[in-house]
Amino acid sequence: MCYGYNPDFTVGNTKDNAVPQANELAEHLKQIHDEAKAALMIANRSYERYYNEKWRQAPKIEIGSKVYLDGSNIQTSRPSKKLDHKRFGPYKVIEQIGKNSYKLELPKSMQVHPVFHVSLLFPKPTDDFEREPIPLPPIVTPEGEEEYEVEKILDLRLKRQKLEYYIKWKGYGPKESSWEPKSLVANALLKIAEFHQEHPEAAGP
Repeated sequence: MCYGYNPDFTVGNTKDNAVPQANELAEHLKQIHDEAKAALMIANRSYERYYNEKWRQAPKIEIGSKVYLDGSNIQTSRPSKKLDHKRFGPYKVIEQIGKNSYKLELPKSMQVHPVFHVSLLFPKPTDDFEREPIPLPPIVTPEGEEEYEVEKILDLRLKRQKLEYYIKWKGYGPKESSWEPKSLVANALLKIAEFHQEHPEAAGP
């Protein structure tokens, strides 16, 4: 035991005891923090510019007017995504909800919530004849379900050990033709038979 001496048990509490590596690490961490903060500020400004520009381009929509609805996020009963409308409507605008959303007068068959963000709406263009678009023709079964008629089977392939037919849909153009599983064309047995008569070398049903 020593008398008259008070040992200092603190570590690195003076400039003389500072460890150079610790100072370098602290400076490096501060630099990373400053760079991250600057990057976040730039990102926020970019988003703000994008948001403001988008809203400057947003169409003005009047209550009572008609708009088309972007259909990319709406599920339908159509057998192929190719047959889905890119836009639905036009539908009447019946109410504005908040600053950026509108309620539409939709047919009950759509079974979707009728309020949509303005970015999904497109004002119906007007012409001298007030013409409405002609919808592509499904067949409505006695049960009230939509069914799409096979006009002709164009080809056949085996995919993952399952038969698929390349179908030309009645009332649709060549671009809407699509590959579909055999189960989907079970109601078109005559068309399947016609295809295999024309192509006896094709794989059997």
